[in-house]
Order: sequence, then structure tokens, then C-alpha cells
Amino acid sequence: WMLRRERAAVTAASSSSSSSASASSSGAHDLVLGGLLADEQGMGKTVQVLALCAAHPPSLAEAPVGGMRADGRAALGTLVVCPLVLCEQWAAEVRSKLPRGGRTAVCVHHGAKRETSAAKLAGYDVVVTTYETVRVEHARGSRHRALFGLKWWRVVLDEAHVVRNRNTAVSKAVCDLERRHSWCLSGTPIQNKLDDLYALLRFLRYPEFGADYKVFEEMLKAAERSAAVRGKKRAAQHHGSEGERLHAILRSVMIRRCKADTFGGQAILPLPPKTITVVARPFDAEGQRVYAALEASAHLALERLEEMDGLQANYMHALALLTRLRQACDSPLLVRGAFADPTKAADDEPPTAAATAKAESLVKGEAEDCAVCMDTIQLETGAVTACGHAYCHDCIIEVVSKEEHANNGKARCPLCREDLMAKQCFPMRRLVPDAFAAVDAAAVDAAADAGAADAAPPPSTKMRMVVEALREMGEDQSDRAIVFSSYVSFLSILGDHLEGVEGIACARVRGGQSKTERERELAKFRSGEVRVLLMSLKCGVGLNLTCANHVILCEPWWNPFAEEQAMDRAHRIGQTRPVRVVRLAIANTVEERVMKLQEDKRAAAAAALGGGGAASQRGLNRLSERDLRTLFGL
Repeated sequence: WMLRRERAAVTAASSSSSSSASASSSGAHDLVLGGLLADEQGMGKTVQVLALCAAHPPSLAEAPVGGMRADGRAALGTLVVCPLVLCEQWAAEVRSKLPRGGRTAVCVHHGAKRETSAAKLAGYDVVVTTYETVRVEHARGSRHRALFGLKWWRVVLDEAHVVRNRNTAVSKAVCDLERRHSWCLSGTPIQNKLDDLYALLRFLRYPEFGADYKVFEEMLKAAERSAAVRGKKRAAQHHGSEGERLHAILRSVMIRRCKADTFGGQAILPLPPKTITVVARPFDAEGQRVYAALEASAHLALERLEEMDGLQANYMHALALLTRLRQACDSPLLVRGAFADPTKAADDEPPTAAATAKAESLVKGEAEDCAVCMDTIQLETGAVTACGHAYCHDCIIEVVSKEEHANNGKARCPLCREDLMAKQCFPMRRLVPDAFAAVDAAAVDAAADAGAADAAPPPSTKMRMVVEALREMGEDQSDRAIVFSSYVSFLSILGDHLEGVEGIACARVRGGQSKTERERELAKFRSGEVRVLLMSLKCGVGLNLTCANHVILCEPWWNPFAEEQAMDRAHRIGQTRPVRVVRLAIANTVEERVMKLQEDKRAAAAAALGGGGAASQRGLNRLSERDLRTLFGL
């Protein structure tokens, strides 16, 4: 299939079963020299790309004898763009799967000492780089533009959903890479809404629907209107609808296979079984007091929001309240000591007008994605730069710190490239303190109810649940477990308890670690020096951790596909043992309600990728007022 896509040999007959809507787009997909490889996580997308590299090397017509064209540009091999954590993994796979005698086949293009000469990059068969490097080299005035000084034979976006926000600098940058073939790799191409697909179609250079967002947006709107008129079931069956057109477009350039798929009665990918167990338990007495105090205060705050402008007008504020409830489910400590604002330093600059205005607009307006990690910015953990751009606080601090280290203390905003210092990244709490007043008051009450701040509290209900799940591994030293949480602060508390009280040694991987530190922690886990790896949910993207056969998810996350990616760090090609997944939740709280929301979102995404997608658009959009009230238990 991938060879046919690159050779433009896909014919209308290949999608003749896709109805008249598919036929209308059959000519367009032939112009896409590449496609979307959307197999489930852990099914060997990397190996498939390397097989394609071996089977379809650069054409002599594109790369004349000598390698370089007269204008100094070259057509060479494959450029792989991926998250930083996957660079070495890709390079190792290339070296093992694509040996080329004495020639160096692969180059990792990243960091301050990366290659600046396009001519030298042309000597490699495969170049592996990061999304951040592409964004930096694309920026106006950049001294390093080697990636944009070449014409690539093929460009591959691994974890392509990273570029799903069409307005971010990195999403625009990858589209400007000159290339013959374009590939998107993602087991979860839809993360939040159907709108995520536009950025992928744009990179693939799909005519019309990938070239003009207004055309794509109108198709989605027409699909929703069709669903509203016909009813979801009839709309999904109506082959001439706009929803069917979207599905036909996807089928024409996408292949998606799941681990459960069979061919000839046999599993297409024989893997050991993966069992998923949901463990939901009620709070202990202390946890219940803290949670009840927060929930009561949150209900009062919601009533005030409804009386003012309504919940949708205060969307980010509502999400902040939910975040506090979710943190309380992990440990009362997360809502007791979080209000001293450790991010505020003595030499902090006063917030700029642009930063304050942006923060106020976020509190009142639409949710926004962080341009670094592409997750929705949370009011509780967000930050706004002096130039008025919003990010996750940890994300922007990490980017600024790395740039300062690489560029003699100088850094720039990822979006506008204005000069930026860490102290000019203002936490949302500092910019809009009134938005936190109600939940802060609840936390103070909760802290007083739970006891003195300097007391040594017993482990929380959730911590005891994690310990029990780890104890179930047994004594077999080859068994290893990954413990995922969305909150680094909880992993820190949990890790200290496991090592100091339970005698369970842990490795720890979190955002903000240097590449060397992260690799050292992973090596401890892979070698068996420790049996438990504590990892923040964002840090596990793309990693191959088949040495683990137990996965523990400490809390449900808004995005169920992030959880699926976490599970599949262990359950993937190379796994030889059954994988046990334990999903933890506190009963009768926001966590159980988030799980219900996850199921709706999974169903909506499955419908979009497998048919009848437009009728599912509502299930992928931001939370409705009804959703918010349900999550708060109202």
C-alpha cells in the first residue's frame, strides 16, 4: 500500500466501494504522494517506514549523479520528524534495519552542535530530527536552516498528531519542508476534535480539503447539519452526506489496522493478551473530607459563574475547578500546598499588558492548545509570555531553558520569536488571581480540615491503591511496572513514599529532564536495576518499553488516546508476556465521570475513522455546559 501511494498507482478502483462521495475524491487522492499510516500503537509503523525506505530509494530523476543540483539543493533520503525522546530510538532502528556497509546511513539532527551545512546532510540516507528543531530552523532570521536547504525524497512525521493545531508555528513549519513524498504516522490522529485532521491533510498536500481550511471547515459544518436533520443513524448510512465525504477522503489516503484485526481467521499481529482492569474504590475518611470541601466550594463557584456570563463564557475557569477536584483524588497534599506559587521568584518582572490581556481572554474564551506539547492549556498549570502567547508553564520553561543553554543565555518565544526570559513566563495564577479565589478558599478549608501542613499524613487512598497494584506483580524479578500520572507533583510524593516507606526502588522520567538524565533513568528500568518506572503521561510518547508487563494508570485523563498510548508502551511488537493494565479511580467522584466521558470520545473518534464520522463531531468538541455540570456531579 505504501509503495502504491508513493508511486501514485492508487486508482479509483481501490476505493470503488466508498460510494459516490469517494468517487468524487478519487482523482484528488492520486495527487497525494504518501499518506496517513494510522495503525494502532505498537504495530510496527517504524519498521514499515524503514521497509519503504529500502524498497523505494530516491529516484535518479530527482537526485542526479553527484547528489547535488546546480542550485545547491539536493534530493536525498528520508527526513524523520519526531518528539525528542524518540530520536535515538529511530536512529537505532535505522542502524539495525538499514545497514549500508561502511557508509554512515543515519544522522540525528538536533542540539546546538547540529550540522549547519545542507550539503553535509545530503550525505545521509536518513536524517532524524525533532519538531522543535524544524520550528527553530524555519523561523525568520535563523542561522541554522540546513533542513530547509534541501529537497527531501520523503518526510515522515512520527506522532503526527503533534501538529494537529494548524495555527502553531511547528504545524506551519513542517508544511514548508520541500519534499517529494509526505507521510503522517499516528495511531491516534484524532485527539480532541475532527478539526485535528485538517493539519494532517494540509501536510499531505491533499487538494482542496488540505489546501483551504475554510473548505474543510464548511464540510464539517455541513456534516453536522446533515446529522441534525437526518438523525445520527441515518446520517451515518447516507452515502452522499458530507460526513461520508470526510470518511471517503480518509480512506483514500489512510490505512488503519488494529491489534484485534484478523485475516483468514488469524490475528494479523499475534501478541500476548492485554487485560485492562478498572479498580475504583471510595475515599478514606480524610480524603473524603478534603474532596467534599473542594466539591462544595466548586459548586458555589459554578453558581456564581452561571449568574454572571454562564459556564461556556468561563470555560477555562470551570476546567481549573475540575483540575483541583481531580488532584484531590490523588492526594490531599496536591491541594494543600499548591498555592504558595513556587514559580514566583524574587526577581520576577511585573506582568505585561499583553500577558494579562491574554490570560483574561483565556479565562473567558475558548480553550487553547499549548504550541509545545499540543495539549489543552489548563488554567491551573498554564502560563502566558510577556509577548502575549499561552503555553503550559512547564513546557515553556523547558523550551526557554534549553534555548538559553544552547544560545548563550538567549531564548525566543516559540510562536512570535520575540526575545524571552524564563522570568517573563507568567503563571496564570499570577495574571488572573481572581479566577483562583474560590478554589483557593476551598483548598485552605480542606487543608485545615485535613490537619496541619507540617504533619506527616498517612498515604492517600490512591497511593495505597498503587502500592497494592505493584504488590500484585509478585516476586518474579523479570516483572516490571510503569506507573503513569498526569501530575508530576503526585509522582514525586508517590515515589518518595514507595522508596522511603514501602522499600520499592523506582526510576523516574518527567518533563524538564535532560536527555542524559532521562536515558539514565530508562536504562535503570530496562536493565532490571529497578522494577518500577514512574512516568508523567506526556513523557511516554513513542517509547518502546516492552521490558514492562504491568501498566498502572493513576487517574483517568481527559484525552483517552493519551492513555492508550501509555498502555501501548508495553503492549507492542517485541512483547513476549501478557500485559496487565490497571486503571485506578476513586469511586463516586469526578474520576468516574471522566471515564464515562472518555468512552463517548472513543466512540466518536472510532466512528470518524471507521465511518459516519461527521455525526460524531459533537462528541469530540469542547465540553458542553451539560458535560461540565455532569462532571461536577450536578
